[in-house]
Amino acid sequence: MGPVARLGLALAVLAGLWVLAGVTLLEQTQARHEMRLADAIAATRALLGETQQALLREARLLASDPAVVEGVVKGDWATLARGASPRILSVTSDRIGDLLVITDASGAPLVQVPALPRLKTVEVVPPPVATTLVRAIGGQLYVLAAAPISRAGVAIVGRRFERLEQIAASVPSHPVVVAVAGDRLLATTRGDLPATGWVSATLRGALQVNGEDWIARPLSEREGLWTLVSSGDLHAERRRLLSWLVGSWAVVALVVVGVGLMSSRAQAWGRAHSRIGQEWARDREAFRALTRAMDGATDLSTGLGGALEAVRGLMGVTATVVYRLEARGGRLALVAQRGVPDERIEAFSSRPVDGTGLGDALRSGRIITIRAEDSAFGYRTQIAVPVHIREAPWGVLLLLSTDDRALAGDADRRLETVSLLFDAAVAQAALRTETEQKSRQLESLTRLAQTLTGTLALEEVLQRVVDAGVW
Repeated sequence: MGPVARLGLALAVLAGLWVLAGVTLLEQTQARHEMRLADAIAATRALLGETQQALLREARLLASDPAVVEGVVKGDWATLARGASPRILSVTSDRIGDLLVITDASGAPLVQVPALPRLKTVEVVPPPVATTLVRAIGGQLYVLAAAPISRAGVAIVGRRFERLEQIAASVPSHPVVVAVAGDRLLATTRGDLPATGWVSATLRGALQVNGEDWIARPLSEREGLWTLVSSGDLHAERRRLLSWLVGSWAVVALVVVGVGLMSSRAQAWGRAHSRIGQEWARDREAFRALTRAMDGATDLSTGLGGALEAVRGLMGVTATVVYRLEARGGRLALVAQRGVPDERIEAFSSRPVDGTGLGDALRSGRIITIRAEDSAFGYRTQIAVPVHIREAPWGVLLLLSTDDRALAGDADRRLETVSLLFDAAVAQAALRTETEQKSRQLESLTRLAQTLTGTLALEEVLQRVVDAGVW
């Protein structure tokens, strides 16, 4: 599997893990929201229950007060006022209730606090036992507690519905309390709720107001009381969670990609370094073989032949040829070759200097590549490497290849090294030849001196001088 495939697999695995983590975290978020929702509903229901219990307590106390019972039975409001005045005043002064009404059996008010606006009748049927309910009295919606008075009337203590907003404000989720009757909205602690559509909202348990989602749960279905809790916190938390998941995945993905790229580059560098090391080792061995061939040769042609074989393997070419510049300087004569078939050697035995790539390379001192579209010998690429001795042109090393390709950068470097080695090898061979020639001359002169100092005749001395070749 390649590095790109491994990187893609790693990113896919990370994406899968992040999706699983996202699903788990979203479920936990939903569970926390459901818990907060349940806590908000329970807190609202408990506070509403405390309010209703306080109203019931006052209604029962009034219904059981002897003065109230006597006044209701007699239908005399003066008796009620004299006997129950302290209790009546405490209900409103202590802010337990906003409305107190005591009616007779027909629903006509005997006592009303506050006195205005004056009520003609109160549509509250005397209950068999003290109970709570939600009713509109005098055009105002109240949460009421009604207690029967000796089957002769009703004691009613009520609190205005909008005061329930204080209850909602004390709950952390700030729920909204609504009173509905069928499909109509009777009252609410929030002013921008729709007036209709509450049957479907209560059935679905959800409502949307001005683009904001609310969850509807019952507080008291008998009394038509419901509470609404906003889902905005849930949506905001989900958005934050999704943003965090996407952002964290992007960061981790970038880290993984960066590490993968660095690892791939490190591996590629290691492979390249290993390959370069192997190539350098091969080059060193080839250069050593070239040097050994020149050092171990008894003559220039043999040494150059071994060196050409090393160059041929090093450069990966088909054949190698060495030409030497003739004394007259007009042509290049073949000195040694490797890889040229026997039937083609005659064609490569001599080359002119003028008008050829070999001559251009020799004169310019640069390596020249010559390409032939249609070569008679099948060599499509010829590389001419000039060879110099003491900066004077000596000849040309010719590399022949059947491939139509340019040299790579490392091949160019090898050719430069080969050129320097050939320059040194040819110079060494020339020096060796010159040294051997001078040694032979010195030996001849030594024998001549011995002859001159001997007793030989003049004719014999002259003959030995001629044989020594020292003229």
